[in-house]
Amino acid sequence: MKKVAIYCRISTDEDLQKYSLPAQEKELKEFASRKGWEVTGTYRDTISGSKAHRPGLDALRDDLAAGKFDAILCVDQDRLSRMEPID
Repeated sequence: MKKVAIYCRISTDEDLQKYSLPAQEKELKEFASRKGWEVTGTYRDTISGSKAHRPGLDALRDDLAAGKFDAILCVDQDRLSRMEPID
């Protein structure tokens, strides 16, 4: 079974977001369930995607390096980062 992590992020008032943190998490858990994947953890941040160091993203990176999951799910690539892909 494929192991996946969920990453959710908002950077402004949650009421102004298209996808709140709970809505992102729900959508991604349902997607993983349909695929038969095991969700090993959910990581969240509430700060700008232009910042390289965010508590949730830092924990996600650490757990990825530790081999805790095979893939990362997010509703859109810009939830992970607003920086250049190389970053």
